[in-house]
Amino acid sequence: MRSLEEIARRLIWWSPPEVALKNQTRFIAQVMIYGDLEDTKTLRKKFNRQELLSVLKNPPPGVFTPHAWHYWHLMLDQKTPPLPTRNLS
Repeated sequence: MRSLEEIARRLIWWSPPEVALKNQTRFIAQVMIYGDLEDTKTLRKKFNRQELLSVLKNPPPGVFTPHAWHYWHLMLDQKTPPLPTRNLS
C-alpha cells in the first residue's frame, strides 16, 4: 500500500506533500479523480465513507471530471446529481 505522502507527491506535484495533505478535501478529490487502483485502495483504508461523501457533497470547484463524479457516486451508493460547475460571474 502506498503512503499518503507518496500519493500526494504524485497527484499534487505543485505542493510539498505535507502541505497538500493539510487540505484534506482537495487531497481526497485529487485521488478520486486522478488516482490509480493502488491510490484508491489507500484512500479507502485511510478515510472513512463519511469523509469521502463529504468531498462529493462539497467538492472543490471545477475539479471533478464527469467520469470520476459518476464513478464515486456509484461506488458510495449515492444518486448522482449534476456535476457542479464554476460560477465565473
